[in-house]
Amino acid sequence: MTDHSILSPAVPDFPFQKEARLLTAVATALFVKLPRSFSAAIRARAIYEDLYLLDSPGLAALGITRDGISRFAIERSGMLPEKAE
Repeated sequence: MTDHSILSPAVPDFPFQKEARLLTAVATALFVKLPRSFSAAIRARAIYEDLYLLDSPGLAALGITRDGISRFAIERSGMLPEKAE
């Protein structure tokens, strides 16, 4: 007879396992992801405000157009997810 013990999980299913995963996901969102998002948004705002004060030649020296200030601020603040290569 063939032993199928490899097919069974090493750790048994515990009661309330799905609920524990849900609570973990909610806690991670509230206490890890949300603060990171707020700090990245604050950094983006600061970058935008600094660049908005520059004139067009000053922006051109940095390689930024007036219309591209917001995109540049978002990229530099870390709000965009990392690209997978």
